[in-house]
Amino acid sequence: MGKTDSVDLSRIRHRAKRDWLLLCGVQSFYWVTMTLHSSFLVFYLNKCNYPTTLIASLTLSMTVVNLFAQPIWGYIADAMIGIKRALMICFLGSIPVLLLLPVFVKYIWMTVLLNIIYAVFNYPLQGLTDSITSIAAERNQFVSYGFTRGCGSFSSAVVSLIVGYILDSTRTEILFTIEAVLLFLALLFTWWYKDTIYGKETAPAREAGRNRVLPAIKKLLKNPVYLLLILSITLMNTGNRTTLFFVPILIEEFGGNNAHLGWCLFLNCLLMAPCMVLHSHMIKRGVKNHVPLLIGAGFGIVRVLLMQLARSLQVLIPLQILQSFAYGFLQPSTVQAAGDSAEFEIRSTAISLAIAATTVFSTFIGQIGGSYLSGIIGIYPTFAVSAAGTFLGIVCYLPVIWKERRENL
Repeated sequence: MGKTDSVDLSRIRHRAKRDWLLLCGVQSFYWVTMTLHSSFLVFYLNKCNYPTTLIASLTLSMTVVNLFAQPIWGYIADAMIGIKRALMICFLGSIPVLLLLPVFVKYIWMTVLLNIIYAVFNYPLQGLTDSITSIAAERNQFVSYGFTRGCGSFSSAVVSLIVGYILDSTRTEILFTIEAVLLFLALLFTWWYKDTIYGKETAPAREAGRNRVLPAIKKLLKNPVYLLLILSITLMNTGNRTTLFFVPILIEEFGGNNAHLGWCLFLNCLLMAPCMVLHSHMIKRGVKNHVPLLIGAGFGIVRVLLMQLARSLQVLIPLQILQSFAYGFLQPSTVQAAGDSAEFEIRSTAISLAIAATTVFSTFIGQIGGSYLSGIIGIYPTFAVSAAGTFLGIVCYLPVIWKERRENL
């Protein structure tokens, strides 16, 4: 190897490391805002005297919008402008909405409208960030999906705790300014991301991709294994969605404040990163993806069942550590399963569609259904029903495992 070759290799390695660090930053900034918004928004609207059923309905409307927005943005990323440009547009579209939310919070219709617009731009970022990281893990030796995605969870844990104390000593409305700043940083990191593999195909290649995507989506929706995956993950996430919705409400009932919610979010995310790294390690060692997936679902059942014991802040807050294990294993397993079910050219669409569908339906069952059910039987019995839903998700996934085993014989 000549000196020129050594210099070129060194530059490539430096660029690859730089891209990896930028992806870690994008995941961190995005997931901090996602965690803060999904939890503190409920707490904020509850303090603004919004009824619980209205908050639940608002959450549902946002996730229903996401059901359509997520795959559309996945399609745009795959077939038209590339993942990088799609990410930048979504980050940019989310920022003005955050700055306007506290201004118009006293108008219900404006609050609903702004949150729907926010869902159009911000919620698809989950699938897009997962897709760009998953693809980069195959193209860049320094990128590990588990570690890179885990940076987002770890950052969420630390920043949520800090923000909880900041909001408790100032005003809750400051939250939206903090989120806007973090999303602007995510936008900058995405702009600096220089891996030309993503989003810079030639026009003929984009046209070919456009011709393949829609038939592939139809093929996915006719694939019984893919549909069973969506059903299973939806049910497995039911307990998590129910718990995430009721934790801020219980904190309010127990006389808690933003700092207590910050501690809950800190524990929610604290150990997600190690679990995601362990997931990547297990897959590389040849462990089947359904193993960590079922581990995550098992922790989800334990967590939601133990929530029936949460009758005070002293019990409620420590229990949230179980979410780290539940989501830490379930989330990367879902991305892995959805990505494995599709061709490389449409992976963003497959992952985005799976995330959108499971998020919408689990939110509808866990939050909307849980909200109305709690009005009939109470919050704590509702947790038991949610645990049963998660267990049913495990049962629904068993045929997928049996099919994999038959194919490997």
